[in-house]
Amino acid sequence: MPIAWMNSFKKAIFCGKDGKTYGRFIGGSILSGFAKSFSPLYFELKQVKEVMSTGQPCDLAYDFGDALLDLQEYPQGFPKPAKHLYPFNDQVVVYIRHLGPGVLVGQAWQEGKALQDVPQKLCGEILMVKDYAALSEND
Repeated sequence: MPIAWMNSFKKAIFCGKDGKTYGRFIGGSILSGFAKSFSPLYFELKQVKEVMSTGQPCDLAYDFGDALLDLQEYPQGFPKPAKHLYPFNDQVVVYIRHLGPGVLVGQAWQEGKALQDVPQKLCGEILMVKDYAALSEND
């Protein structure tokens, strides 16, 4: 399934009181209002050394899980998590590798809920580039 609507999404990273790091995809598209209100895309940020399905090296993983994070507090203005909608409702993990300043590449995998599920690649390669032109002097 093409997920081109994610082309202009931004992400916010925050720390929970449990010491773990979390994130959320925010803004940037027509669907952002929907995602913001009904099914915000939260994930747990984990340091990992390789893509589980391929053994390729990586630095981080955005583990979407079931989205029902057990956090007591969220950053101001963030909605409470709700179960993710398809395709993010089937243990999606996005593996990220740093290429250079402001440039990341990734792979998204549906790893399944059961141990016997065979991981399937969710989409083609993902390229993330920081938009330095959009930053103000205060960022």
